[in-house]
Order: sequence, then C-alpha cells, then structure tokens
Amino acid sequence: TEEYLYYDPDCDGAGTNTEARWVLDDRRPSITAAADLDGDGICKYHARAEGQGAGRPPPAAATWRMYCGSAGWTDVQLSLKEVSAQAAGAHANPKPDMVLSSATRTR
Repeated sequence: TEEYLYYDPDCDGAGTNTEARWVLDDRRPSITAAADLDGDGICKYHARAEGQGAGRPPPAAATWRMYCGSAGWTDVQLSLKEVSAQAAGAHANPKPDMVLSSATRTR
C-alpha cells in the first residue's frame, strides 16, 4: 500500500474545529484543493503531527498521534529522512520524497 505524507490546513474542510497538521494517509491528496486534501469531508487518516506552517517541511523527528487499531490513538515517535526517488526505488519522480525511518511507541 502507498502512504502519503502531506500538510493539510483544514482536514475536514469545514474551516472550524481543526488545526493545520501533517498527515500520513493512504488516500492520495489533491494538488488543487485548498483544504481537506483527501476529500473525505472528515479528519480520517493514519497519523498526524500538528502543523509547523505551510511551506515548511514535516518535522524530522516528532511525536505523532497514530491510530493503532484496537489500541486507538497512540503517541508514536517518528523520524523521517529525505531520500532520492532513485534510492527509494520510487516511480520516475525527480524530486526527493520523505520516507519513514523509524517508529517507536511512547506512552
């Protein structure tokens, strides 16, 4: 399965009760939408880290809220590192991608 890492300024598109955040999700984000980039109308994703501002990269190391099935929402320490598309074996994409380096559950 593909996972997407993207910054969503308003994950449900309602403009009210949500903060901007970095999102890990299996739904491809829109490149034209201004908010609710996965188009589901709700804030449903695999993990989130509160936003650092549009135009800035995701945090290289941070505590993310991750949905872990029956355990529910859990704090997980994620570290990201930048790799080239060639090194990741990705599709022909000349831009670097961010990939998950490690995940450790914190309590």
